[in-house]
Amino acid sequence: MGIKSTWDEKADAALVRIAEWLERWPTEQHWLDELEAARKQGFEATYELLRYAGIAEAEANRFAKPDYKPVGMRIYSDPGTRWKSIMATKETIEQEKRDIARFGLEMAGIDFLDALEILDAGCDSKRAVAMVKAGKTKDEIIEALKKNDGGLSHPSP
Repeated sequence: MGIKSTWDEKADAALVRIAEWLERWPTEQHWLDELEAARKQGFEATYELLRYAGIAEAEANRFAKPDYKPVGMRIYSDPGTRWKSIMATKETIEQEKRDIARFGLEMAGIDFLDALEILDAGCDSKRAVAMVKAGKTKDEIIEALKKNDGGLSHPSP
């Protein structure tokens, strides 16, 4: 990703990385177990795990020290909460992508609730926008994209 990368590219890259993390740590307990195992191996193992988990270098250096104790609000000072942060980031990105897709449908002329219905049906918002511009209705869009023909044929009544 260069300087001119779009929000979509950054969001997609973040979701790929999050999927990789969640494959390794499907539950919070998996993360906590691996963090504890790394702590038992020492500073270097803990530091490498924290860096892999996306924690900034300075924080990973501080958190990896054997004498480190969380202070203040635990969520900001305990690497044990990293899994929750990963899940929150995933949900935020997915919601933002959905909001952008809904807004695109609204800008093409679809009503708010109809846009939500199109998205809830699992339709590709970019293809749906093109179909709206071609004069298709919400029901025609959903039926066509569910059939995966992109609206190239008129859906049967």
